Amino acid sequence: MDRLLIVEPLGGLANRLRVVASASLTAPAAGRRIELRWRRDRACGASWDELFAPRFTSCDGEHPAEAHIYDRELSNFARPGSGDVVEDPAAVVLVRTCFQFRPSTMSIDEFVAGKAAFYRGLIPVPVVQQRLDELAARLAGAPTVGVHVRRSDLVLAGTPPERISPTSRFIARMRELLAAEPKTRFFLATDDRQEEARIATAFPGRVLTQPERELARSDATAMQHALVDWLALARSGRILRSAGTSFSREAAIAGGVPRETIRRRLWPYDRPRFWIEAWHRRMSGWRRRAGLDRAYR
Repeated sequence: MDRLLIVEPLGGLANRLRVVASASLTAPAAGRRIELRWRRDRACGASWDELFAPRFTSCDGEHPAEAHIYDRELSNFARPGSGDVVEDPAAVVLVRTCFQFRPSTMSIDEFVAGKAAFYRGLIPVPVVQQRLDELAARLAGAPTVGVHVRRSDLVLAGTPPERISPTSRFIARMRELLAAEPKTRFFLATDDRQEEARIATAFPGRVLTQPERELARSDATAMQHALVDWLALARSGRILRSAGTSFSREAAIAGGVPRETIRRRLWPYDRPRFWIEAWHRRMSGWRRRAGLDRAYR
C-alpha cells in the first residue's frame, strides 16, 4: 500500500516553507510519498504554483477518512516530535502545522543542511526570478547587508515589535558596519513604509528596497514580492533581523548567511507563556551543547 504524507503548511511564507522543507526530510525516513495541500488564506494569498515551479503532487480535496491527523501538534517547543510521523503505522498521515519538525534520528546539523539544500533546489516562477535578477543587478558591486524589519503583522504576546527590536538599534548597528566597511550597502525588507523611510533617511543612497512592492499578505502579487525579498536576503553577506520572525531566519539558512537578531536586552513580554518558551529554548540549547539532547526545538 502507498504510504502517504499529506502536509498542510500554515501561517506566512517562511513558516510554510520550513514546514514543507521538514516534510521533504521526514518523508524519506518514514518511507512516505508527499502530497502538498497549500491553501490560500489571509496569511498567504498565493498558491505554491504562483511562487515556485511544481515540485509535489497537489492534494486539493479532502483527506482520506483513515488518515491519522497531526493538527498543530508538532511544534518547536513540545514533545512528542516528528518521530511519531516516522513511526506512525497509518497508511496516510496528515500534518497540519506552522512549525518545523524532523526525524528523531537526524542531527541538528543534518537537519539545517537538509533544509538549506531544499531551499536551494526551489525554482521561483519567472516573474519572481525576473524581479530578483533586476534587484541583484542593483545590488552588485558592493558588500550587501540584508536588513529585515518586521512590524505590522507581528505581535509577540501583545507587545509591539518595535519595543522588542527598536529601529534605533538597527540604525546603530548599521552605522557600526558602515564604519567598518564604508562601501557597504543595505538591502531593506520591511512591511512598514514609515520604517523604510526612517532608515533610508538615516543612510542616504545606501539603502535599497524592492521597488513598487505590495504588502498585503492576502494578495498573490504581494506574496511574490515577499518571496523576492526573502531570496534577496538569502543572497546578502549578513542579515540583521527582527526578533521573533521566521522570515529572515529561514532566509539566513537558505543562503548560509550569518544573522544577527536586533533586540533589547530584556524582551518586554506581557504573557508568562513566552517566558516559558524562552526557558525551554535556553534549556534545549544547553542540553544540545552538553550532548544530552539532540531534539530540535
